[in-house]
Amino acid sequence: MPPDAAAASAAPAAPGDILLDVKRFEVAGANPLSDAETAAALAPYLGTHRSLGTLEAGAAALEARLREGGYSFHRVIIPAQKPTDGVVKLEILQFPLAAVEVTGNQHFSADNIQRSLPGLVTGSSPDVRAVSRDLGLANEHPAKRVSIVLKESTKADALDAEIRVRDTAPELFFASLTGNTRDAYNDLNQTTGYTRLTLGYQNSNLFDLDHAVDPFLHDLARSSGQRQAVRRVLLDSAVWLRDQPEPLLHPLGSQHRRHRTLRCFRVQCHRQRRVHGRAPDLFAAEVRADHAKRLAGFG
Repeated sequence: MPPDAAAASAAPAAPGDILLDVKRFEVAGANPLSDAETAAALAPYLGTHRSLGTLEAGAAALEARLREGGYSFHRVIIPAQKPTDGVVKLEILQFPLAAVEVTGNQHFSADNIQRSLPGLVTGSSPDVRAVSRDLGLANEHPAKRVSIVLKESTKADALDAEIRVRDTAPELFFASLTGNTRDAYNDLNQTTGYTRLTLGYQNSNLFDLDHAVDPFLHDLARSSGQRQAVRRVLLDSAVWLRDQPEPLLHPLGSQHRRHRTLRCFRVQCHRQRRVHGRAPDLFAAEVRADHAKRLAGFG
């Protein structure tokens, strides 16, 4: 600190004296807010200041606005300076991630878990609201649950993130037998039979990319002696598209945040055949592509 600045800070202004007339704040450092947001937060602190405390209140107001925007790991300080022409300098310091560690995962790779949370990037300060959205979306997966612990790093002015995982095997087999499905009016199941046997398989992490496949066999037995076999294959492929440059459903101020879209492709095939051969073979295929609504919230 320069001697004259140190002397000025050590000697408080006498009651009634004007310490400084602030005409403009100059903000240095990594400021994630827009110029308009920054100016709006600091506008009440322009003008006459009679103590250093009112200047510090301006820095605290800007820091509070950063926290509201999800930037909880940014700090605003007043560096040592000698103001000229009514310009006061503020500096924004950020605490970046030094390391990201994945623990507790048994069935999913560390790369898979980190892909689920793209907001945790080493070298940058985490956006709490974006990470919260990523966390909610990752926990929609049927076979894994994740949580995040942020802690002080061994490196100075930095953070470490620990991703704690509880997961189960993404592969499973299932079977079901249903009988006596006669309805009250006997008009729904009389042509398909009253006994149903289902055998199926599910894999919710194909290629370690969280894709899902769900094939199953569904057999119906008819009480009239005729048999109808229905084979249905349902293929669900959940594709996570990251970093799409479109605004969220709820944009943060005037800034557009990147998001991920869930896209599902479904293919259904049916084959119906009667043993007596009176009904011709019928094959119907339907292909549908559905765009699920983007998940917002968490913040």
